Amino acid sequence: MEIIIHIGGHKKINAKDVILLTSDQNYTRIFLENGKQLYVATTLKTLEKRFKATGSFFRVNRSNMLNMSFASECTHQDITINNKQTFRVSRRRQIDFIHFQHIFNQN
Repeated sequence: MEIIIHIGGHKKINAKDVILLTSDQNYTRIFLENGKQLYVATTLKTLEKRFKATGSFFRVNRSNMLNMSFASECTHQDITINNKQTFRVSRRRQIDFIHFQHIFNQN
């Protein structure tokens, strides 16, 4: 099922193609499955609200939000995605992450 999300300006993107979103002040860098990157003038907070509705994205810390469909390894503190990058789940988000994992793994 395709879920199209508005990411800013006149740009829309299929949520399942997004691996990672990284904040850069008032901009966000979006990393896609095909290796391309998009740089949009929309904050990560705004995009978090839009992508959370898909049920597969989790904001692990202030700077990063991951598509958990691309996660290859998860602990309660660290997430490794397919391209071998590892992200630390912030202390304040660890409990939410455990709940998210439980729900995500049921689907």
